[in-house]
Amino acid sequence: MVVRPRTHGRALVVAAAVAALVATGMPTGAHAATGPRAGLVGSPLLLQDNTQLHGYDVAVDGAGTAYIGWIADDSASASATRKVRFCTLPPNSTACAGGVQVIDALGPSSAAGLRVLATAGGTVTLVWFHDTDPGSVTGPRGGRIAVATSQAGGPLSAATDVADAPSFGQLLDAQLGPGDALWTIAYKGVGTTEIEVRAGVANAPQTVTVPYSVATTRLAFAGSTPVIAAQQYGAVSTPINAAFGTGGGWSGFAPVANTWSVGSLGLAAATSGVRLVAAIANASYIPVVSRFTGSGFTRPTPTGDRNSCAPSSHDLVADASGRLADVSNECGQITVANMAGAGRAGLVRFAAGGTVADGDPQIASTPRGHARVAWSIQSTTGNKLLVGHVLLPALERAVAKKSRQGKVTVKGPASCLPASTVAVAVRARPARGWATGAKSLRLDGKRVRSSLNGARLAPGSTHVLTGRVVFSRGGQAVARTVKLSFRSCANP
Repeated sequence: MVVRPRTHGRALVVAAAVAALVATGMPTGAHAATGPRAGLVGSPLLLQDNTQLHGYDVAVDGAGTAYIGWIADDSASASATRKVRFCTLPPNSTACAGGVQVIDALGPSSAAGLRVLATAGGTVTLVWFHDTDPGSVTGPRGGRIAVATSQAGGPLSAATDVADAPSFGQLLDAQLGPGDALWTIAYKGVGTTEIEVRAGVANAPQTVTVPYSVATTRLAFAGSTPVIAAQQYGAVSTPINAAFGTGGGWSGFAPVANTWSVGSLGLAAATSGVRLVAAIANASYIPVVSRFTGSGFTRPTPTGDRNSCAPSSHDLVADASGRLADVSNECGQITVANMAGAGRAGLVRFAAGGTVADGDPQIASTPRGHARVAWSIQSTTGNKLLVGHVLLPALERAVAKKSRQGKVTVKGPASCLPASTVAVAVRARPARGWATGAKSLRLDGKRVRSSLNGARLAPGSTHVLTGRVVFSRGGQAVARTVKLSFRSCANP
């Protein structure tokens, strides 16, 4: 489904009205149909223009505040110096609180690969790689992993080096592990088949052998078990390979069936376990999702995105409730997926506004379905970085019941319903000799028509959608009902 952006003014009016009703405890008319549509809300915010980007990322804390970090040149000129920049976006805000913070990147010409990590309490850590001079020239361990921190969007600390890394290498991934310890994966570069995994930056790195030169490597945690997925550099038909921690070491990397190394991969820990998203192993390149079993990955199944233009990237993340969201670039369309279940992702797309360049789109979302998506496009000179507010689409499902008189189907939302509008319906297929009479659809006893407004439902509340159909034959009339239960997504 393609969702066109709404006007900025209307989006703000709707959001403000809903927020006021919820804050005052006034009835919100759960049966009301009109409401915010899934997709891009208003116009994206321009974070920086006419620059070259060297890594950007988005994270959200437990209060719904988003944090965007990026490394960019101070101009698009060849002699530009790289800086780390940081923007805090409170919920519903349309500008960086306090403006954009800028700090030294330590590597004026080598800083790259930035990741943004946030705890529920609002401790934000920016992590990146840089080389040292002359260390990287004179020795094999001249690279450094640097961090800067902020508390709930407050002042960003000065950059500090916390670990060494291979000279002229790169940071493949960084994640918060058990106990919020900072885990990192560093790499010397294409042509080598070893990665360095640090289980906390104060610990010595573990050298883990991968089966090929890697393009993308991602880290996630199944409880306390680390899981790594890797993609081959410069390949198409080579499968994704994955390994997991065991007994203080690592299992060998094993291929994930039915995947190819196309675009990039996504790896994240949902409530139900770690999930991998990658391209299917055929020329359609459609995205497929696989579940980590504790000893490997299941055979992947399609996510439900069957666009003729397959994704060229993935950024798979889990929100505070454990629901997965993914963002990808599909031929200039920024595609956002609510991925609660294989084969039935909720999808929205919007135009990037130009040629996507200088990095893959990044996403972070809240349980209620408010996401921040960052992406970069070509500009007049260099490139520009944008961030947009996106409402996640609802997942849909159908419940059906057969009887002698016929079949009744109720279509509605699957749990949980984000703060956006979803289509609902009751359908009937009479048996031979029977006719369909009156039909009705009610939410918690109140009549509804063709859609539900998730923003008008109390966060975390449970609801029942009931479809009723009367079948008739001769002078006989029989009523049949079908119920579909769901809950609305919790705050924030």
